[in-house]
Amino acid sequence: GAGFVACCGGFPDQPKSGMILYQTDSGLIQQQFGRNSVPVRCADFFPDGQMFVSVDFSLRQNEGILRLWDCASGQSVGMVKADEKAVQTVKVTPDGKRVLSGGLDGRIRCWKLKD
Repeated sequence: GAGFVACCGGFPDQPKSGMILYQTDSGLIQQQFGRNSVPVRCADFFPDGQMFVSVDFSLRQNEGILRLWDCASGQSVGMVKADEKAVQTVKVTPDGKRVLSGGLDGRIRCWKLKD
């Protein structure tokens, strides 16, 4: 089957750049995400490849926003405002039921997702 890779796009000087999901076998764009949102720091796919979670890039030290995205529609399907300083990384657990986030405060948080 076709493989995909999400390219996290955007830098503080390029707001509203969003992300692009490419087909790795053809190099064609499969989907675009969040073109009207803030730049993205990082992202991780769910094990089934149907969704991914991203972290907004923020210059504010006390802000971290995690967004859930549907790969088929390109739409955001959920958001969490993390109560940690500048989220730096995000990882979906192998079972796809939780998301881990880490920030500049040195803590790792575990977010349980609804079924």
